[in-house]
Amino acid sequence: MNNKIVNKLPSIVLTVLMLLSLLFAGLVWFGPIGGEMTTLDGSQQMPVPVYTDALLGWIYGMLIFTAVVTIILALVKFVKNFIASPKKAMKPLIVILGLVVVFAVAWSFGSQEKLHIFGYVGTENYGYVAQMIDMILFSIYALFVIIACTIAIGRIYTVIRTNK
Repeated sequence: MNNKIVNKLPSIVLTVLMLLSLLFAGLVWFGPIGGEMTTLDGSQQMPVPVYTDALLGWIYGMLIFTAVVTIILALVKFVKNFIASPKKAMKPLIVILGLVVVFAVAWSFGSQEKLHIFGYVGTENYGYVAQMIDMILFSIYALFVIIACTIAIGRIYTVIRTNK
């Protein structure tokens, strides 16, 4: 394949994906209105765009595509590193193991009690779903603290190292 095409391919794909995203967003913002829904407090009616489901489907598709590509590239990199240097390849596994521990601890802190959500009348707010929501929230809190500590410790280490 021509080297120029290979070098320009990521920017072409990015441009196409951005244009499709803008198209879906534009259809929601400027497209036809399919009906109305009542606000949570019941005080007024809100217009509902016809293409809302299409935009949500596009977003879910992009998230799934991104996750799959990320996992595939991580596995390829791991295999290459493992072939070249098994010791070097094990370092990312420590990070993954750490994330598994964070998620497991967060899951154990989660509660299966029913969530009382103002205005929500559905039945999917207890049990497994409630515990998963708790796990996600606790994981975000834990990762935020870990990142903040890493930044602070890294800064302190840099200051100490440069003052020697």
